[in-house]
Amino acid sequence: MKAKFFIRFLVSTVFLILFNFQIVHSDDYTERIADDLRPGTRDYYTYCMSHRDYGIDIYELNENTFVSDLDGNEFQVDVKPSCNFSRRLNDTDIRGVVIHYTNGSSQSAYSWWQNQYPGTSAHYIINRDGSIIQSIPEIYAAYHIGCYWSDDLCGNCPDRLCSNKGYFYDPEETTIAIELENAGPVFPDAGWYADIFHNPIPRDSVIFVYDGSDPLYHASIYYEAFSEKQLEVLEKLLSNLESRYGDLIILGHSDIQQVSVDPGPAFPRTKFFTDRSD
Repeated sequence: MKAKFFIRFLVSTVFLILFNFQIVHSDDYTERIADDLRPGTRDYYTYCMSHRDYGIDIYELNENTFVSDLDGNEFQVDVKPSCNFSRRLNDTDIRGVVIHYTNGSSQSAYSWWQNQYPGTSAHYIINRDGSIIQSIPEIYAAYHIGCYWSDDLCGNCPDRLCSNKGYFYDPEETTIAIELENAGPVFPDAGWYADIFHNPIPRDSVIFVYDGSDPLYHASIYYEAFSEKQLEVLEKLLSNLESRYGDLIILGHSDIQQVSVDPGPAFPRTKFFTDRSD
């Protein structure tokens, strides 16, 4: 996951300049949504907009938190806000979900999101135990798939997610991002397995052995499997999102952005992902 953060940091300045130019100068783009359209986000939004260009204080950020989009009676949710977001062009225009893995612990992921701008983020993390962290309100676009308004990096993006009046439409604007706490590729280390940052993965993790048939997954033949509880909660969360937004395209990061590999070969694609054979 951290490799994606560095790529985004390098190109973010150019992206912001070009993005702002498009919003101001193209008649094909509408005004962005109002700051306070999502109830309970005003203080959070105000804090982020007034602080993120010169540094975020995590304590203050967590004091200006937001109310989760998910029902606390239905889901076990903890809010860990990040300022790495933008206002969507259209708050109702959510057309899909992109699945990622964290490449490490969920704490490492959301801690990075809380510290870095411009950086990376996702709306949700589903932990190994099935609990959920929300870092971005659904009304805002999380920074989870860097196409930078160009199909050069995301040529595989379905038209339904990335087409708007003949223009390439960045999928961040149209999707909800879900991270699964998972190491991805792992490597034998000290009698067990460690992630790419040499951190040991939990001892109760199941190891998925990949047959190596797809060169996309060349990093290792060993991957951390996703927990049954995680996948149960993912299925429940996807059903919840579709109950509110209608039929959604469900894809992995690697299905849209060619330089990415998550959620990897251990993820049960046929169970969750939208069939693209038609």
